Amino acid sequence: HEAGKGKSSTNDAAESPFGGLSHVLEAHGRLNPENAAAIATAIFNGDFSRSDIDKSQKQVPNHPTEEGSFISLPHELAQSLLQVGFRQTKTATKGTKERVTAQKANKKEKQ
Repeated sequence: HEAGKGKSSTNDAAESPFGGLSHVLEAHGRLNPENAAAIATAIFNGDFSRSDIDKSQKQVPNHPTEEGSFISLPHELAQSLLQVGFRQTKTATKGTKERVTAQKANKKEKQ
């Protein structure tokens, strides 16, 4: 037991993103895997963690007391990133819809 103290274990940081992805997919069943992975990663990294939220209610493993990386950005840069995301949403959504349609067609062929 002494040799294992301080060592990574089954529920270490390497597995946390996968557990987060599974949780997001289960909690929000209609998300595509790309979006679920992005949400799980943002939660794991504490990207949107805010110090003005009572930390006893919202524990972020990697950022227990500091502002998340997105919240820490200068306002202009944060707004710029949001605008890029908004512009890319239509293209990303179209690609996802095309992949889902192709997957449904393949499934139908197999039946």
